[in-house]
Amino acid sequence: MKRFSKAYGKPVKYESVSPSLLDRHSDLPTELLNLWNEHGFAVYRRGLLWFTNPDEFEGIVKSIYGEDSTYRCIARSAFGDLILYSSEDEGRFAFFAALTLRTTAFSGHYEIFFDYTMSRKEWLRDVMLIRDYKRVLKKLGPLESDQIYAFEPHPALGGSGEGDTLEKRRIFEYLHLLSQLME
Repeated sequence: MKRFSKAYGKPVKYESVSPSLLDRHSDLPTELLNLWNEHGFAVYRRGLLWFTNPDEFEGIVKSIYGEDSTYRCIARSAFGDLILYSSEDEGRFAFFAALTLRTTAFSGHYEIFFDYTMSRKEWLRDVMLIRDYKRVLKKLGPLESDQIYAFEPHPALGGSGEGDTLEKRRIFEYLHLLSQLME
């Protein structure tokens, strides 16, 4: 995963991953389980990307996609975007964009998704909003593990979606609000 490492840097562990959690999610891609086993749940690029405990995000995923959803949140961005994985149909990834409230599905191949799709300059610029991230990191400081930078107000509520409207918010409360906007 050379491209991913170049794009996101070295991981910094913020939480250990228990053997029982690895067992519970053993149908996730082996590469992901190996990453969790080696680095725990880690943050990349000073908070731009966070690998997450799928159990902690289960309620949010179900509120967005419904009780029958097979998606699990395996990572999230500094802006509350969710990186999801479903083991069904030979596996697939999806990206929930908190700004637009849209989901895009991707190939289920781990290396293609992380080392190619997510590591492209265009992805970092247009999807991960790297420019806004750098500005807001400097302005508001780094995030805690339960925080995101949220557009206030959200564009679905009349906000502009511009970088100067970003504020720190608690991730679960904010994503719960977004799930209600989608109903």
